[in-house]
Amino acid sequence: IAYECLHDKTKQELISMGCFVATSNVNEFREYVDPEITSSYSLSGSANSITANRVSYSFGLEGTSMSIDTACSSSLVAIDVARTKLMIDECTSAVVIGVSLILTGLGYESFCSANMVSKTGRCSTFSEEADGFVRGEGCVGIVLEIYDESHEFVYGIIESTAVNNDGKSASLTASRGPSQ
Repeated sequence: IAYECLHDKTKQELISMGCFVATSNVNEFREYVDPEITSSYSLSGSANSITANRVSYSFGLEGTSMSIDTACSSSLVAIDVARTKLMIDECTSAVVIGVSLILTGLGYESFCSANMVSKTGRCSTFSEEADGFVRGEGCVGIVLEIYDESHEFVYGIIESTAVNNDGKSASLTASRGPSQ
């Protein structure tokens, strides 16, 4: 994903670029790591906290580099953080990557036993029919820059972002309408 986002950037453009990687569910990968096979890369190769730094290292990015895991909101929070860093001029551009992978059934089993997964297999957010959430996975990347009319390609404009928390609600996983 990072290569697809950055393949046409010049070395100069990459130097002050920030890197923000949203990771969720990727911890399940550690279930596949054989404890008998260890190397100097075993821990850092499977740690979510290192993901953004690996991308920055691979492409020579010297801007802010951070991995973000806020569960299902990770990608949205990563875009908010990247946009904020751009607005305060901590980086000239930012690559934002969102990764959510379901690599084992472990999380699914836990969510099912806690009655958190929708029995209908459909999300019905804020609806009377809401009966849980539906797990999904994917990987996406985007490059953010401060808007300038001279840019040759503009695929979209993000006018604002915001992050908050529901505070006290019916449960840890139940959203609260007024906060949303």
